[in-house]
Amino acid sequence: MLRSRNLSVNDKKRLILLATREIEKVEEESSGPEEVKKPLPLKDISKSEIVYSPKDTTMFLSLFNDPNGFKFLTHDFDPDSDMDYDKLLVQVRFKFKESVSKYRIPKSLYALMYTMIYGGKKDGKERKWKDCDGNEHVENYASPTWADWAHQNPGVHLLSNEKFSDIILKFRSSIRLVKPVLLDIIKRQEAKHPNLIIQSVGLEKADFYTYVWNLENGIKRILDDMVRYADKTPNVKITFERKYSDDFSSRIIRIIQVDSMSSSLDDVLKRFHGPDDAGAFHEIKKVFAGYCNWSVEAMWDGMPKRWNILTDSDVPEVEEICNPNILGFTHILTYFTK
Repeated sequence: MLRSRNLSVNDKKRLILLATREIEKVEEESSGPEEVKKPLPLKDISKSEIVYSPKDTTMFLSLFNDPNGFKFLTHDFDPDSDMDYDKLLVQVRFKFKESVSKYRIPKSLYALMYTMIYGGKKDGKERKWKDCDGNEHVENYASPTWADWAHQNPGVHLLSNEKFSDIILKFRSSIRLVKPVLLDIIKRQEAKHPNLIIQSVGLEKADFYTYVWNLENGIKRILDDMVRYADKTPNVKITFERKYSDDFSSRIIRIIQVDSMSSSLDDVLKRFHGPDDAGAFHEIKKVFAGYCNWSVEAMWDGMPKRWNILTDSDVPEVEEICNPNILGFTHILTYFTK
């Protein structure tokens, strides 16, 4: 049929698309519809056990640099490429299924990607995804208007359509923190936390892949907690640094409430591991789980200690540290790049 002269190029492309859909339908039926259509079942992240891996998340997001991965979701097709809309959807959906079976990624990132490449409905309503500014969208690569335009403009990326481009660029800004967005985030949060006096150091250098709205949500929750002590310790210092490695390089954000000390760490741990499974730190942990390592350094009863709340390393939950120069209660967020 593809060699038939009676079929136009667009008809042949449509034929490939329909055949691909039939193949995907067979695969879904063979593996079970619930497995394909719903997010993967992931363990409860409210306990102290480590479920996700921030390095798995890094490997997943690195596919946005790969032409054989997700790159063309956010970038125009290469000039010498034969890629088009239908081939792109086949490729990214296959890569998505393959990668989520290999990497442990957070549910929020899974939902973001799933909605962007599959669309569909949930509870009778169109699925929505949240961008870097916290705004919700229903438009995605599976939207009928996007598909119709792509088939009317074969071989042309959706970025060439100004209306679609705005949405795609919002998506691109949602999976990569680029310069100077981290500084913009802190300025926005500074306006929302007027009781805190925030000093920023090196934030304009931050550039790495993550779910950007999730990062801001976590920082907001940390600052929300710090506001409770703002009457005595209003000064907050936020820094960014890069550490390079042949394996995974680190991008480290420190949020320091200057001169703020803490009470007994044993009491804090008892509450944190208690049966209620509630409180600010539990909510912060749920936000950051799978995206980064999260530690807190402070003077606990006059002793400098590090509390490793989220970590992918084989380290104790609590470590004594040789750092008499702790400026205050310090949150350390460690993201990874590949």
